[in-house]
Amino acid sequence: MDIQSAINVRHSRRAYDGKGLALEDAVKLHDLVTEYSKVPGVDIRFITNNGVAFNGVTKSYGIFTGVNDYFLLIRNKDNPKSSIKLGYYGELLVLRCTEMGLNTCWVGATFSARDFNVTLDDDQVVECAITVGHSPKRHTVHENLIHMIYHPRTKKVSDMYTSEAESVPDWFLKGMAAVQRAPSAFNRQPAHFIYHKDGTVSVQSKDVETIGSLGIDIGIAKLHFEIGSGRKFTSDTKVNSNL
Repeated sequence: MDIQSAINVRHSRRAYDGKGLALEDAVKLHDLVTEYSKVPGVDIRFITNNGVAFNGVTKSYGIFTGVNDYFLLIRNKDNPKSSIKLGYYGELLVLRCTEMGLNTCWVGATFSARDFNVTLDDDQVVECAITVGHSPKRHTVHENLIHMIYHPRTKKVSDMYTSEAESVPDWFLKGMAAVQRAPSAFNRQPAHFIYHKDGTVSVQSKDVETIGSLGIDIGIAKLHFEIGSGRKFTSDTKVNSNL
């Protein structure tokens, strides 16, 4: 499986078997986290054999079961826009996990932060988490119910971008098809792409002022667009079509 296929295969899973990862998988994930955390503004921690922050009704409102391993995405309290990078590299980690046959789920606030086995500086905060492990082949009744509540519909591709030109190239539409499959909090899909007359592309939230608070979702959408289109962003929010 390649990373493009991983976009189509990936589904959020909240039920896990409670067993630890194979040593080979754990080592590979540790190496990936180390690599991504070298990027300025990216701090990802890999927590193993400690699912106490998620398991049980009092910990995650009963939404998660059998969690054993997860990633924590940490940002500086004074730099909310670094969330874009965390979303980008966090989703890259999710897709790599999918390639490895592992299940994942982005987690916003349904956990007990005080139970995390991690040391933070005074100016750091846990932005979000990503659970990882092996899930049952069939979705549980609880998982299906959550999906029905939070994912009632997906936006049309045409509603997720604006074009300054009369038409857009095929590579752009391929990028947007990948964006359509990007996970986002409560499936709100806030990332809005703009195809400019000069052939460049930019992305923002519908409400530009909230891009900091929606940074994780913007970062995830950026990665999906890059993978689908084959173009790379040259800054936090702009891609050059010539790359």
